[in-house]
Amino acid sequence: MNAVVKTKSAEPRFIINVQLANDGEPKKIFVSPNGRDFLIERGKDVEVPASVLGVLDDAVLGVPERDPNDENRVVMVDRKRFPYTIVRAL
Repeated sequence: MNAVVKTKSAEPRFIINVQLANDGEPKKIFVSPNGRDFLIERGKDVEVPASVLGVLDDAVLGVPERDPNDENRVVMVDRKRFPYTIVRAL
């Protein structure tokens, strides 16, 4: 597990894999739900509590895209900042 702090909890836990970063982006993501600190390495399976998934889901980034109804117009679309896959629930 690549967590800074490992604590036992009744909270559901998952093995996740966060998508690799683009060039220049950090390879590790710091997440601190409810005062518990986790350092998640991208591209590796890591065990995390459900509260970490909530933080990752709430992290969005505005990405410019062409408006499908007007080619000359650009609109901002929210995308997940840290896309991840749930490998399995524990």
